[in-house]
Amino acid sequence: MLWQKYFALVLKAILGIFALISFLRGEFVWTIGICFSIYLCFLPTIIQRDFNMTLPFILDIGVTLSVFMHIIGGYLGLYWQFGFYDHITHFLSSMTISMIGLIGLYILAFQIKLIKLPPLGFGILTILFIMGMGVAWELLEWIFDILAGTNMQVSLDNTMWDLLFDTMAGTLVGIAATIRLKRGGGMDTQVVIDIRDIKKSVGYKRWKEIIETDKSIRKRLMRSFRDHQLLEKIIDNIMMDSRHIKDKDRVHWKKVKKK
Repeated sequence: MLWQKYFALVLKAILGIFALISFLRGEFVWTIGICFSIYLCFLPTIIQRDFNMTLPFILDIGVTLSVFMHIIGGYLGLYWQFGFYDHITHFLSSMTISMIGLIGLYILAFQIKLIKLPPLGFGILTILFIMGMGVAWELLEWIFDILAGTNMQVSLDNTMWDLLFDTMAGTLVGIAATIRLKRGGGMDTQVVIDIRDIKKSVGYKRWKEIIETDKSIRKRLMRSFRDHQLLEKIIDNIMMDSRHIKDKDRVHWKKVKKK
């Protein structure tokens, strides 16, 4: 729907305004964080473009709204002013992550056809997936508190409420997925996402090129341990062609080679 598209764009534009404000205030850490969050908001669109996919638009709204609420809450101090704000962001983020997990199940079941699940199976696995992700997130918060001396885990009650809201969000998504599948009749007709031909997409070709290049480099390196001339040639290519090497280092390398 058109309003959904504009709603997501407005949230991204507001994030852009906050990035500019933080930059003008000299809060460069926040500027970098907000700019990265804007990139995350556009990630569904980038994936669709590069991998020849069509994702449900609700996912774009979910990612944008979750990131928006988190950034605004942190920048304006809403997490500390309102105790319930943390639970709201947990709920929204968990719904988004649940949808991502559900999409993964749809790909495995209907596109790759690697698994076969009844409608209820989609719902149960979605709930279990978000519960596991919630526990992993709380564990990371606990580790970060120990290492960095922060107070991300305010209390045991706060942690348990977060896990409860995570489970509630996953349950809602799981129930919605189960109902959709049951009402649709044959599960193979339920195409939530359209993958088309990924192998012809730009993103797949880039990934394949990186993999092939990596294999080529590894083979050359393994051979170079037995062939010193080849090793010198590899180092020479890096020294002369890499944009990360300074000119003075190139000059020094040439002098070493002459010796």
